[in-house]
Amino acid sequence: MDIKELQKINVRLQHISDVIIRSSYEQNYDLTYRTLREIISLLSRELDVLQELDVMHPVFVHTDITNFLQSVLEAQNAEDCILISDLVRLQLCPFLEMVQANLSENFDLCFFDDCWNANIDALVRKDAELADLVKQEQYRWVQSETSTYWLEPTGSGLYTMASRDEKGVYYYHSNHNPEVEADEFARAY
Repeated sequence: MDIKELQKINVRLQHISDVIIRSSYEQNYDLTYRTLREIISLLSRELDVLQELDVMHPVFVHTDITNFLQSVLEAQNAEDCILISDLVRLQLCPFLEMVQANLSENFDLCFFDDCWNANIDALVRKDAELADLVKQEQYRWVQSETSTYWLEPTGSGLYTMASRDEKGVYYYHSNHNPEVEADEFARAY
């Protein structure tokens, strides 16, 4: 496994952590427990990759995750989904953000081309004319030295679009986790 796969696992873990937090507060405990199983499985994979690639100090990682898992087990035994949600929010999420920051600082994580190609391919199948317009705009944007908007990595490892004018910088999407924002937007409609 490589750094790119580790980053994808970490982004997925951040997303399903948000699902656990939301489902607990919505009292959808079945979804909370099902998602918790997925977190534990993915977390195991992430820890293996972190150790294999020697990305972070193993004792530090092991201690953080062991404490988290022990606390989650106790909360599960007490059938306390709100506590599970709080543990995910207060212990796991900061750990995942720390992993993401470490990856961003130490590795070139520009995976934009993969996302771009997959999105354009999907858009071509749905609306070829719109896909052509997006490609033309992207080409114009890439060629411009003085573009007033750009893609910027977020704390979750995903990208968001930002722009600047005389008043400052503006983000078109969440500059923390645009996937959660998109999920919330989709739920509203």
